[in-house]
Amino acid sequence: MSVLLAQRPFFRVLPPPRYLLMPSSGVDVSDEAIKFIDLQSTARGVRVKQYATIEIPKGAIVRGEIKDPAPVIEGLRTLQSEYAVSFAHASLPQEHAYLFQASLPCDVPPQQIKTSIEFKLKENIPLAPEEVLFDFQSIALGAEHKREQLYAVSAYPRELIESYIAVFDEAGITLMSLETEGEANTRSVISQEPGTYMLVDIGRAGTEVSIVYRGHVLSTASVDVCGQTFTEVVKRFKQVSWQEAEHIKHEHGFVKSNENEELFEALLSPVSDLRDAINKQLTYWHMHHGTHEITHYDVEEIIFSGGGSNLKGLVDYFGATMSLPVSSANVWRNVVSLEEYIPPLSRTASLSYATAVGLSLKSLQ
Repeated sequence: MSVLLAQRPFFRVLPPPRYLLMPSSGVDVSDEAIKFIDLQSTARGVRVKQYATIEIPKGAIVRGEIKDPAPVIEGLRTLQSEYAVSFAHASLPQEHAYLFQASLPCDVPPQQIKTSIEFKLKENIPLAPEEVLFDFQSIALGAEHKREQLYAVSAYPRELIESYIAVFDEAGITLMSLETEGEANTRSVISQEPGTYMLVDIGRAGTEVSIVYRGHVLSTASVDVCGQTFTEVVKRFKQVSWQEAEHIKHEHGFVKSNENEELFEALLSPVSDLRDAINKQLTYWHMHHGTHEITHYDVEEIIFSGGGSNLKGLVDYFGATMSLPVSSANVWRNVVSLEEYIPPLSRTASLSYATAVGLSLKSLQ
């Protein structure tokens, strides 16, 4: 969802020449941190120019809503002053997105598509049309669908979008686009080949379970189990500090062994809750197919991303207990071959940069 460009008719009708588009950073704003990364094209291929994580105080952003703009602006100003970030593609919190699919006759004139989709807002989201901003993308369907065209629609409360625009403006960073975290994650970790995937993005403060069809996020659900949940369990069970709990989580984690059996049992409850949420989303998708126009809808693979998926043994557990293939995301999948170039981020660290990488990729496409 490229909100800014979508809401400026000049850009929709007449996109600026590519050479006039400024190189832009990928900036992922979440509840407790701002992550950014710059990717650049070189004669040897795409390379990581710079990256950083700027911590922001707890409570400044709560479940994606900016409650205290000042520390968020301060963090963004740090990007602007210390890393020369002037232009950015940024993310919007997935938990506030309204996603649905709209089917229109193929003979609807291009200039009437947006109005036709706007008529469908009332039946799909609980807000008045004037209270939301939305964007849409056409979904490629098989040759058998000759009479109708399907669109993936994403909408946000106008007030929330304006709050994100305001902090970037105040920090002196020009926003080139805003899009959902799921769209950015998909761009970095999902194969560009046609297919249907489930993306489980486990963040520090929340988890998003999304269904991705042919590169479009069509369905999403928020889950309370997250990276902090696992750390809190370890902290209470081991009676250690938060920092030590983080260390134990990554060193021992969710691995069943004679030495780790008690911690495994303690973590089993939140992991089971996450598994139940994943199965619920799978069941819902397979029952409803997203929409009847989608014929190849079966989820082919479950992909885990986000820093919270670094819990040792987590992906292996799901791989052993789910009926679908399960894998840990490769955030460089659509960036560069790891046989040709090793980015300056470890695999575990890179998982928390999936959104930022996907955002930065927009500048290279």
